[in-house]
Amino acid sequence: MVEVADKDVARAGVTSYENWNAALAAAFFSPDKAGELVYLDKDDDAFARACLDVGVALDEADESLARAVRSKICWRESGKPFFADFDGMTRSWVKARRKALAAAAEVPPPPHIALLVLFSSAAERMGGANIETGAAESSYYASLEGLLGIPRHESGRFRLSFTKSSEAFWESLTLWLEDQDGQRGLPSAYALMHRYVGLPISQALVRERERRNLKKMFEEQGFNPGSVVSHIDMHGAIDVWIASARTSANAALRKMWAFNELQNRIVEIALAELAAWDGVGNGQNNLQQKNQRALLTVRDARVMLRSEMRFGLLAGSNVSPGDICRIEGLNAEAREFPLDLIGAGSAGFDFRAVGVDVGSAISGDLQIHLHSGLKLGRVPKKVVILTRDAFSAAYVESDRINAAVLSRLLVRDEPQLLAAVLKILADAAQPGFARVPGGTDGVPLGWTVFKDVMLLRTPDSALVTGTDLSAFEPRLSTQMTISGGLKLPGRMQRWSTLSPIQVIVASETDEPVDLFILTRNAETLQTEESVVRSKLSVPAVVNLEAIPGGTEDFTLSLRRGKTTLQTMAVKRRSSSVPSPDSAQRFRSLCHDLEDPLWPIQSIPNEDAATPGIDGVAVSAPEVSYSHRKVATRPDWNRQGRVNPKTPPLLVAGPPADSCIVTGRHRWNFPLFDGKWPKSRWMYGVCARCGMSKRHPTRIPKSQAGRDQAVRSIRKALPALGPATAPWSALIDALFYLGAGSRHEFSTLARQLEDSAIFENQLLHGLEALGIIELERNAALEVINWEAAATCMGELSDGTWLLTGYWPRQLDKDVVEALEDLGATVTINAPHHQSQRRVADLSAHDVAEVAKEFDFDLVPHAARSLSLALPTLSSVAAGLSRRDMPFASGYEYFDPRSATWMEIETSRLPGLYRVSSSFSSNYYYRNAEDVIAGVAAIVTVQLGKHLAALEAKRPLIAYDPVEGTISVPIGAELPGMFSRAAVMGAGDLPVMRRSDRSVNYFNVPAAAANAIIGKLTS
Repeated sequence: MVEVADKDVARAGVTSYENWNAALAAAFFSPDKAGELVYLDKDDDAFARACLDVGVALDEADESLARAVRSKICWRESGKPFFADFDGMTRSWVKARRKALAAAAEVPPPPHIALLVLFSSAAERMGGANIETGAAESSYYASLEGLLGIPRHESGRFRLSFTKSSEAFWESLTLWLEDQDGQRGLPSAYALMHRYVGLPISQALVRERERRNLKKMFEEQGFNPGSVVSHIDMHGAIDVWIASARTSANAALRKMWAFNELQNRIVEIALAELAAWDGVGNGQNNLQQKNQRALLTVRDARVMLRSEMRFGLLAGSNVSPGDICRIEGLNAEAREFPLDLIGAGSAGFDFRAVGVDVGSAISGDLQIHLHSGLKLGRVPKKVVILTRDAFSAAYVESDRINAAVLSRLLVRDEPQLLAAVLKILADAAQPGFARVPGGTDGVPLGWTVFKDVMLLRTPDSALVTGTDLSAFEPRLSTQMTISGGLKLPGRMQRWSTLSPIQVIVASETDEPVDLFILTRNAETLQTEESVVRSKLSVPAVVNLEAIPGGTEDFTLSLRRGKTTLQTMAVKRRSSSVPSPDSAQRFRSLCHDLEDPLWPIQSIPNEDAATPGIDGVAVSAPEVSYSHRKVATRPDWNRQGRVNPKTPPLLVAGPPADSCIVTGRHRWNFPLFDGKWPKSRWMYGVCARCGMSKRHPTRIPKSQAGRDQAVRSIRKALPALGPATAPWSALIDALFYLGAGSRHEFSTLARQLEDSAIFENQLLHGLEALGIIELERNAALEVINWEAAATCMGELSDGTWLLTGYWPRQLDKDVVEALEDLGATVTINAPHHQSQRRVADLSAHDVAEVAKEFDFDLVPHAARSLSLALPTLSSVAAGLSRRDMPFASGYEYFDPRSATWMEIETSRLPGLYRVSSSFSSNYYYRNAEDVIAGVAAIVTVQLGKHLAALEAKRPLIAYDPVEGTISVPIGAELPGMFSRAAVMGAGDLPVMRRSDRSVNYFNVPAAAANAIIGKLTS
C-alpha cells in the first residue's frame, strides 16, 4: 500500500472535483493496467496515489471526495434533477469525444470517474453488516445518501435521478477505455440484475484475493479462455464448486455465496473475469498439474494446391518455445527437437514436422520429456473434441463440447461409434457439418474428422450412451453467442460494421425466450430498450442485419419472462470513424531508395534517407537494365517431388490395463456432505486419464418419462448463414486500424480462411495491390503493416484504380465527386479486392478531383513502378549474411523444375529450406557464401528468384500478345516487382493448375520488359 504521510498533505482546504477526477483517472487507469480488469476499489494502491496527488490524507479522503461531489449536486431549490450537472458533463464529454475521434486525437478521460469512485465507496461502506446479509437496494442507497449527506426529504428525488443517470456515467467510462483499446485497463462494472446498484456493488463486493480464487475455479471447472457462458451456467458451476466438500474456494467466497442475493452479483463478477481470462490460473500446484497434460491441436494448412489438416500438440503455458523435448517411440527410437511458439506465448509442435507418425501419436500413450525435467503426457481418447482457440488460431482439445461454438470432432473409425456420433449430431447440431474420412485432407487412417460442428442443444440423453460419448454433454442451459461477422483485433471486443453478425441461441429446453436490444442515446448515453424478437422458439438463429444504421454500440439481452438469462455487449466499428489511436499507429512507412532492400521492405518515413515509393506513388529515378528474352509460356516441369527423409517415429499404444482400453475409469465427482447445490449437473474427471463426465447432482424420480416427453417435442434445428467475412470488411478493418502488428493482421486474416498459406498470400496480395506497406525485421519477417498512401493509379486500359488508404467517408466523397463529373465507378473484383475502378473520365477531370481531395495521382502506374526497380543482383548484394545453420538434412530448390528436393549438405549455391513445426526458414547462398560458410535469410519468393538468377535459369515467362507474365506457384514476384506487375490490370495474379503457374495479366510491354530485365540481372 502506498504510504501517505500527514506532512505530505494539507489537512485543511477544499480539493475541487476536477482535481479529484484528474488524479483518480491517472491513478486507476495507467498504462501498467493494460489488458486487466480495473476495479474502482479503495483498497487498491491507486486510490492512495490519487490522494497523494491531490494532497489529501487517506483518513480524510472520503469526506474530501464527498465534498467535491456535493459541490456538483443540484438540490431541490435549483428545480433540476440531482445529477443534472453531471448529465451536462456527459453531453459535453460526448461532443468532445466525437471531435477527438474525428480528428484522430486523444479522447480525454470522462468527467465521471471521481463520482464513480464515490459510488463504489458507498458499496464498500455497506460493509459486513449489510453486504453479507444480502443487502437490498435500499441498503446501498442508505449508504450513498449517508456519504453525501442527503437529507431524508430529498431521498426520493435523489434515487429517481440516480436510476435515470448513473448507468450513463458508467457507460462513459466503458467508452473511454474502449477508445484506448484496453491500454489503460478493461471495464469491470457489470450487472445483470438490479443494474443501477449492481454496477457500483460489482466494484466492491469481491476483493482481489477472491477474484484470483475465481480464476482457479475456471481451471477446475474446465472453462476455456474466450468462451461465452450464460449467467445460469456460471451460477451452476460456482454453486457446485463452492458446495463441494473438497472445494478450493476460500472462506470469504463461501461466506458470501451463502446469501442468495449476493450470488447473482458474484456470478456477474465471474463472467467479467472469465471474459478477460487468458487461461492461466492461480494456485501453483493445480497449474503445474494441469500443464503436465498436453493437448491435441489441429490447424488448416495448404500443401501445393490442396488443403489439409495438420495435427500437433500444445504443451502448455508453463513450457516455453525453444525448450528441448524428447519423444520415445517403438524399437528404442526417439525424436528430440525444440518446441515452437503457438499463439500468445504457448509452445507446441506439429507431428509431421518433427517426424512423428500422426496416427500413432493420436492413438498412443504419448509421453514428452523436457530437458528441464518436466514430463508432459496425453492419454488417447476415441472421441476428441477440438474447440477453436482464441489465442493460437488452431483447434485445441477440450474435455467436452461447447454449445453454439464451432468445433471439430476426431472420432475413431469404429462403425458403432461413428453411427452413435452421427445420431447425436443429427439430433443436436446445426445442419451442414462435414465428414472427412481417414486418408484424406491430412486425417490419419483409422480416424474420421467432423468439421463445422455447432451444437445448438443438449443431445437426447438416450443417445449419449457410454463413456466415449460423455464429451457430448455440454455445460448448457440457455446460452447466446455471436456467429459470423469479422471480429476486430484488440483487447476490447469489436466487430466490423460491414460484416453482418448472427445471434445463436442454444438451449437445453424448447421453452421460448425474448431477445431485447439496449442502445444508448447518442447525446446523453442513457439506455433505450426495444424488442428484437418476442417468444422466440429455441434453439434459434437471429440475423442482426435489421439493426438500424448508425447503431454502433448496443447490448443484447436474453430473457425468459422477467428473468434475464444473459446480456452481451456488441460494438461495431468501421473506417468512417477511424480507431482513436490510429494517429499514434501511423508512422508513414515508405520505401527508402538508399536501402538496397527497398523493393521488399519499407521503413518509417522519418528514418528514410531518400523516400521513393509509398503505395503506387513514385518519386524515384529510372534504373537502367538489360533486355532479356524469356519463354512465352511456362517451361518448368513437374519433376523433383519431395519424399519423406526417414520413416516417422511410431508411438506405443496405451498399456493393456489402461482405463482407455478396459473402460474402467475412476471418476472423481464433487462430494457435498449433505449440502447439495441447486445446480442440476456436476462434472467429474477420471483420476487416471483425465476424461470428463457429467452426472446429475440428484437422480430424478421419473427420469425415463421425462426423457420420453423431451424426445417427443424436439423441433428441427435452424441452419446458419455464411460465416465467412467478405474482403471488403477486412480491408475496411485495416483502414479503421490504420496500422498494426503482424499478429493483428493474422487475427483478421484467419477469420476469412484459417491457414498460414492463405494469410501469407493475403498479406502479400494486399501489398501488391498497394493497399498496405510492410515492415520487416532483420530476418525479413513481416512485423508490422500500415495502410499505404492514398492514390489513384492508371491501369493499362486507361482506367484508374483507387489504392492505398481509402476510409469510407473519403471514399464516399470522392466517388460522388467523380460521378458528378460523369465517371463510371465500379467495384473491381468485389469478392476479394473490393477496390474502386474509375472509367469514362478525362485525365484533366481526374487530376482536378485529386487536387481537391489531396491524394496522389499516378499515370501509367505499372510502367512508373517497374522503371524505378533496381536489379535483383543489387538486392542480393544488400542482404545481410549469417552462419549457415546446421541441420540433419535440407531441402534444396531446383530452378529447373521449380520444386524442392532433399539434400544432406548445404554445399551448393542456391536456396535452402529448413522447416520447423509451424514455419520454415529460407537461406540463400551464392558461390562466395558457400566458401565463407554463410547464408542470407530471405523470403521464399525472393529466394527462388535469386536461386534462378544464380543458376541462370529464369523463373519467368512473358506472352507479349496477351500481356501475361507467368511465374511458378510459390515463386510469385517479390515485393515491388509484384506491385508493378499487378498495376497493369489492377487484379491479383491468378493461379493455373495445369502448368503450375501464377499469371499476371495485361502487363504493358514496357513494364514487363523492365521487370524481366531487372529480375534476371
